[in-house]
Amino acid sequence: MENNITAELYNKRFDDYGNDIKTVGWGSEKDQYLRFDVLFRNINPTGKKILDVGCGLGHIINYLDEKTLGNYDYTGIDIAEKLITEAKKNY
Repeated sequence: MENNITAELYNKRFDDYGNDIKTVGWGSEKDQYLRFDVLFRNINPTGKKILDVGCGLGHIINYLDEKTLGNYDYTGIDIAEKLITEAKKNY
């Protein structure tokens, strides 16, 4: 039941904001990139397999591309169907 509530929340946010960081709860790209920097603080993602649970719109792919020049293997999963559809379209 909670999964449905969470999925509905993010699908509604997608309806409101579209492919925007606001959909996944961030106020700015700078804040989102800071989060990604913290996630990878002691990890070099180059050449790694990355499983992103709760990937949202997949925006971390831009970060990974920048940091690794595309040298990584990425899988993203999420419960919000509209976000996954958009992420697949964009990446």
